[in-house]
Amino acid sequence: MATADTIVALATPQGSGGIGVIRLSGPDVPDMLPALIGKTLAPRLATLVTLKTQTDEPVDQGIGLYFPEPNSFTGEHVFEFHGHGGPVVC
Repeated sequence: MATADTIVALATPQGSGGIGVIRLSGPDVPDMLPALIGKTLAPRLATLVTLKTQTDEPVDQGIGLYFPEPNSFTGEHVFEFHGHGGPVVC
């Protein structure tokens, strides 16, 4: 049975690295984007974004990509943040 959960996961190996990719996938992704990056994104267009905390503090700046359902690898809404690697940011 499929679930309707939205998941967040590190998509790059854990540890030190030049780039870290964080992926969100699920039905809540479009509603989460304004809180996470302060805006919505055009589909399939790499955009410079700032990832923020719940208190609107910047965490990292990087590339954001949004793939709306059903036009993603999983068929769900997907957001990828490509930022600085390493354990602190990721």
